[in-house]
Amino acid sequence: MQRLFLIFVLSLSVSFVYSQFDFIERPVQQPRNEFNVFLVPHYILYNGLRIDFERVKASKAWVFAPQFYYLKRSSHPLSYSDVALNTVLGTGIGFYRKFVKSSTANFLGYWALGGSINYFGLGYKQYTWVARQFYDQTVYDYELVSSRGSLLRFEFSATIGIETKLWNFLIFEPYLGSGYRYTIPFLPDTTNPFDTYFSLGYTGPIFVLGFKFGIGKSFIKNQL
Repeated sequence: MQRLFLIFVLSLSVSFVYSQFDFIERPVQQPRNEFNVFLVPHYILYNGLRIDFERVKASKAWVFAPQFYYLKRSSHPLSYSDVALNTVLGTGIGFYRKFVKSSTANFLGYWALGGSINYFGLGYKQYTWVARQFYDQTVYDYELVSSRGSLLRFEFSATIGIETKLWNFLIFEPYLGSGYRYTIPFLPDTTNPFDTYFSLGYTGPIFVLGFKFGIGKSFIKNQL
């Protein structure tokens, strides 16, 4: 309940920030047709890499966002109820539609809709009950077992952002928004141990917050 309330408050904040954009259309603007490339560095926190390719045409843009993930480590569950990831091999692809609402020589405000699909192959360890034969009886022992499985994840979001030209062709772009994530687990157990908010297999509403660094020139140039 607290999580839903937090997401509701953050969504209201998004609406407020969005309402602050200058939506006044300037008749003396000439839209550029550009191609931009962005790196999304905060994906490194999740052992991932995401590069956005953006095709700007007039006041709209299509964004193609391939994603790659890799994690290899040796760890042990912290408790009997915990799960320890050993390997994560994954990939993903996203598409977003951006709509420019305000632009100057150095700033560009937009809102965007889109989604992504991700696939993760997992190797992990967790404690579980294992059946053993003891003479003519079946007994169960709680043991640390290595397992493998996969997750198929779908995500949809609505965001707003501001592209800021830092220097020449260098662009910095913070953005925020909200959305929904749905994950289908393909795991040997009937339960999904990766269903918490910051785990790979979460299902539920999400808050989107991030930034990009890129090269390009998607700003609208004022005519003299």
